[in-house]
Amino acid sequence: MGNTYINSYEDCFVSDTVAARRLKLAGYCLRHPELPVSSLVLWESTPGRKSQGWPAKTMVDALKEDTGMANTGKLKTLMQNHDEWRVWFYARQKSKEQESKSKQPYPSDVPLLMGM
Repeated sequence: MGNTYINSYEDCFVSDTVAARRLKLAGYCLRHPELPVSSLVLWESTPGRKSQGWPAKTMVDALKEDTGMANTGKLKTLMQNHDEWRVWFYARQKSKEQESKSKQPYPSDVPLLMGM
């Protein structure tokens, strides 16, 4: 399905919505140390022998790609401070919405024919 455009209330790409929810979940889990997953959110495997084929995309890889950050240290620092995380997250959302509106393949008043 990829980066399919959906004609919904918010007029955004599916991949942007998935990335936003992934970031929200990761931030929530990291800020709550009582959750077992909190120590695993930014866990990276140790280098060693890798299996054959294309390397699997991990949650950490997806978070780095979604945020554009190169290392997990900055990401962890940002996620731990809830106020800074919210400011950064909503600024990112606003820029993504403006970007997706400029990429609209057709006018928003034209109905989208799904499944054809």
